[in-house]
Amino acid sequence: MNNKKKIIIGILITAAAIVLIGIIGHLVYQKNQKTMVTASSDAQPESDELDNSTVIYNGQTYKLRRDIKTVLFMGVDKKNQEMLEERPVNGGQSDCMILLVMDTKNKTTKMIQISRETMVDISLYNEDGDFAGTQNAQICLQYAYGDGKTRSCWLTKQVVSSLFYNIAINNCIALNVEGLSVLTTAIGGVNIMIPQDYTVIDPSFTAGAQLNLQGDQALKYVQYRDTSVSGSNNDRMERQMQFLTALASQMKEKAGDNNWYTNMMDIANPYMVTDADAETIQQLSSYSLETEILKVPGESVAGAEHDEYHVDVDGLYQMVLDVFYEVKE
Repeated sequence: MNNKKKIIIGILITAAAIVLIGIIGHLVYQKNQKTMVTASSDAQPESDELDNSTVIYNGQTYKLRRDIKTVLFMGVDKKNQEMLEERPVNGGQSDCMILLVMDTKNKTTKMIQISRETMVDISLYNEDGDFAGTQNAQICLQYAYGDGKTRSCWLTKQVVSSLFYNIAINNCIALNVEGLSVLTTAIGGVNIMIPQDYTVIDPSFTAGAQLNLQGDQALKYVQYRDTSVSGSNNDRMERQMQFLTALASQMKEKAGDNNWYTNMMDIANPYMVTDADAETIQQLSSYSLETEILKVPGESVAGAEHDEYHVDVDGLYQMVLDVFYEVKE
């Protein structure tokens, strides 16, 4: 097997362990960003001698860790179209968002879940692609203002970076959920136990049922939410993480079957866009996943038109310090 196929197989294994669907595809090479972290408005450096990778917070000095890489994983729903700023957009929405924090020293990867309903200032663009200002909206909508491919990924990386106090988002991997039904069938389905009564989604989704989810049934399990019920996305996020964990376990069982992975590559190729280079993909494939899954702190509230996830800014800032910084000696 040539190196390119090995790298693509690595994407498949990594995606299965981290996001909803085990999708693989071509690599789009791009140099990583080299930006520094700046202090938040309530934690400005207290000395001109400190550079912009050092902050003081609650009397403690922190410095930015240099052994960290970030990769943004997104499960994109391109069927979810709507009118934005009085114009139709069809780039899709990033319904599932997970920031992967790679520790290159310890060779581990930490996962941070980002709710699609997180309220942030997104960048608006007109039909000609010209910047048209900003608007406070759900973070999932930023993807829609791009081309549904590389530009959508770039725009979303910028808004996620802003959310995390300008932490650089080095790379992005976007996975189209339209391929989920095809891929789950191709791997023989995903075995899960239904944790509670979800018969409103499917009659077979009774509490305690042991099911092999394939095709459209798997898609319904990870996509459904009742938009009339406030907080329904939180429940969906729990199902998504349950599904990906089961999927990861089953795909690891196929780790030695190169022919199977090659077949999956052919099936999955149309459903993924990434700007990650070969080295990053190889690292993602080999690093150990930390068992604890972090979430952007905050609360879901009912908005005028849809649910809104309001970030606990103090809690998030502390998370950024804990994950991306270390105490300066």
